[in-house]
Amino acid sequence: MELLREVADTINRLGNVMWMDMKSIVRSNYMTRSEGKLFRIKMYSRRIVVQVPEDIDEMSVERPWIAEDGETEMLLCKRAGTKTLKLTAGRVTTAIPVQPLETIELITVPNTTLRHSELRSPSFRLWPLARRIMTEGRDRLLPLVFNRK
Repeated sequence: MELLREVADTINRLGNVMWMDMKSIVRSNYMTRSEGKLFRIKMYSRRIVVQVPEDIDEMSVERPWIAEDGETEMLLCKRAGTKTLKLTAGRVTTAIPVQPLETIELITVPNTTLRHSELRSPSFRLWPLARRIMTEGRDRLLPLVFNRK
């Protein structure tokens, strides 16, 4: 435990560090830039939560996984207390009106979804089973070999 505390202390000394769970990490996977009254957001995850800065009244969303001339995908903008805004856009959206300091959840809905029931199960392969047996054997025999007195 001492080693973990030392590592955490070292990380905390790096600067503005925020510890969070995996869901929060994914929801904060984006970059932003303000250009006058326009707030540009570049999503690196299909679902993010962002707070609009002060003095901003429009936002534009970029989704880099969509090709410049690629298909459009639906973007949902969820705001507290208002109806969810649904837009269909390509890589970069047009300007979307926003309120300063409001929190917005942006969700990109893919055009096609995978249905696990339609996927084939992987075929049986012998090598992963043999590798597992060999590593189990090694891990169980090593203490016996090195603990001989």
